[in-house]
Amino acid sequence: MSVKPRTSRRKAADKPALPRSTRSTVRTDGGDNPQSQRAFTLPDDVVEEALRTGDQPGLLEELFGPAGYVELRALARQTAARSVRGGKRVMILPGIMGSKLGYARTLLDDMLWFDPIDIAAGRLGELALGSARSRSISAVGVILFAYLKLKLKLRITGHDAEFWPYDWRLGLADLGQKLAHDINGGGRPTQLVAHSMGGLVARAALAHDIKGLERVVTLGRTRTGQPHPKLREIIHGDLLHLTTVEDQLCGLDACFYCLGASAAGLSEEEYSRINYELTLAVAETLARLDPDMTFVYVSGTGTDSTERGRVMWARVKGRTENALLRLPFKAAYMLRPGLIIPMHGVKSKTRLYRVFYTVLGPLLPALKALFPRSVITTEQLGKVMLRLARSGYSKQVLETADLAAL
Repeated sequence: MSVKPRTSRRKAADKPALPRSTRSTVRTDGGDNPQSQRAFTLPDDVVEEALRTGDQPGLLEELFGPAGYVELRALARQTAARSVRGGKRVMILPGIMGSKLGYARTLLDDMLWFDPIDIAAGRLGELALGSARSRSISAVGVILFAYLKLKLKLRITGHDAEFWPYDWRLGLADLGQKLAHDINGGGRPTQLVAHSMGGLVARAALAHDIKGLERVVTLGRTRTGQPHPKLREIIHGDLLHLTTVEDQLCGLDACFYCLGASAAGLSEEEYSRINYELTLAVAETLARLDPDMTFVYVSGTGTDSTERGRVMWARVKGRTENALLRLPFKAAYMLRPGLIIPMHGVKSKTRLYRVFYTVLGPLLPALKALFPRSVITTEQLGKVMLRLARSGYSKQVLETADLAAL
C-alpha cells in the first residue's frame, strides 16, 4: 500500500468542485449538523482553494469554527499573494490519528477516519488490519483544523510546505522507509516538521540513506539520546510552567507520559514534587488545551491505589494515578509494568537502573522467556501505548500481564 503526500499541485481545472449536496446523514440525539459532517469529507486541496476564493463560507465555518475560519481565510489569501518558487521544501508529518484514512477515489475520497457519518455508522471496523478491504485503505489527507494553520504560515514565509499524511496503523519501520523514499524522490533539499508520532516516523526515516533531508526538529524536556546530524531538538526543561509553549501543545491526540524518578535517596516531599506535582502540572495543562486527548501514564507494578499503604513511592504513585483518572480527558490509562527490558539502544536516565541492566543484562532474555507475563520490552510497551491511543481498552489500569497480552 502506497503512502504518499496528497498535495495541492493539481491544475485548477482538475480540482473537484465543492459538492452542492450531502451524502445521506446520520443524526443522533445531539442533533449533529449534516453540513459539518460533509465538510470533513472534502479533499484538503479543495478546502484550501475554498479558503482562498471565499467559496462556501458557511460550510467552512462549521469545519473550523467562525473565528478559525476568519483566521485561516486571511492566511490563505496571504498565501495566494506570495510565491514559494525556489523556497525550501518542508514536509509536515501529522501526529498519530492526524492523517485521514479511507478509500482513494477520483473525485471525493471515501474517508473513514475522520468522517463523523461513517464513525456513527460503525464503519471504523474496516480499519482493522488483516481484512481484505483494509489493504485498499490509505492515507487521503490530514486533519486540517489541527495542521492547516501551520502549513499556511510556512508558505507565507516562503517555504514550499506540503503535508505528508501516512497510514498510522502501519509499523514505524515501514513508514520510515516510505518517507525516506518520498524525500529522495523529491529531488531537492527537504526539511521535516513532525508532530507526535510523526516525529517517530521521521526518526525511523533517518535509518535510511536520505540524500535530500536537511533536518528534523523535535521538542522535549530532555534530549532523546538519538544523535543525528539532521536532528534538531528544542528543549523545554520547566514542565511546571508551560505557558511559553502552550500554543504548540494544542490539537494533540495523545500524551505518553514517561517521566519519573526513583525513590532512592528521596524524601516523600521530594519524590512527590517530581512524580506527582510535575505530572499533574503537565496533565492539567493538556486537559485544558486538549480535553479530547488520550493520556497514557507509565506508573509501576505495586502502585497503591488506596494511597494509605506503608510503601512511600507506591502511595505517591497511587495518588498520581487517582488524580489523573479524575481529569476530563477523553480517556486515561495507567500502565504498571514490572521489569522492562530496554531494546534498540534505549538506556535509562536513572543510574541505579543502568547498573541493574548492566549486571543482569545477559539474564534478561532468559527471564523474558521464563516469565513472559511479568517481563516486557520497551518495544512492546511502546506498541501498547500506541494501541491504547488508537483503539482504547476496557481497563484504565493495566498491570504487567495486561500489557504483555495486548
